[in-house]
Amino acid sequence: MSFSLKAILTCFSFYTGAYLIYYFFKAHPQPLFLLLGVALIVTAWFLTPYPYERGRQQYDETMRFGLFFYNPLIFWFRFFSWPIRTLLSIFA
Repeated sequence: MSFSLKAILTCFSFYTGAYLIYYFFKAHPQPLFLLLGVALIVTAWFLTPYPYERGRQQYDETMRFGLFFYNPLIFWFRFFSWPIRTLLSIFA
C-alpha cells in the first residue's frame, strides 16, 4: 500500500493549520500563529483536488469519506499536530 505524498502534505497542512488557529485563540494571541494557521489551511485547500480531477487511485482512497471520520480522525489529528505541538512546547 503506497501513500501519496500530496495527500499526506494536505492532511498535515490542514490539521496543523487548525491546531495553530486553536492555539492562537486558546493560549497565545500572537498574530503569527493565526497567519500561519490560515496560510496552512489555504495550502491544504490548494492541494486538495477537485472531484473532476481523477488522480491516482491511491490518492482517491486516502480521501474517501466513510469510516475516515469516526475513529481515525482522532488519530490523524494527534499524528499531524504532533510536530507543531512539539515545537510549541520547546519554544513557547
